[in-house]
Amino acid sequence: MTIRATNGRKAVVIAVLAVLFAAAGGYHVVVNRRPLLLKQQVFVELSARRELLRERRAIERRLVELKALPRITLRARELLGMRAPAPDETIRLDEGGR
Repeated sequence: MTIRATNGRKAVVIAVLAVLFAAAGGYHVVVNRRPLLLKQQVFVELSARRELLRERRAIERRLVELKALPRITLRARELLGMRAPAPDETIRLDEGGR
């Protein structure tokens, strides 16, 4: 079976077009890869920032809990043996520690 000249030309044209489309696709991938990688890095950084903000809010909440007056009173009584003065009790403070 012999190949006609028109079929040979069509095969060459199809092969050239396939190479051109493959090259265009490769170029498109190379051109669009960097912005996609940058978008991915931005997403990772934003996710990390959100996590840090969540952690900061939790720490601030814990700090408020630790500074709450009932907790301070309880810790003063338990750890330091402090107590509230009686209503008729007078507390004297020496001036300058003399």
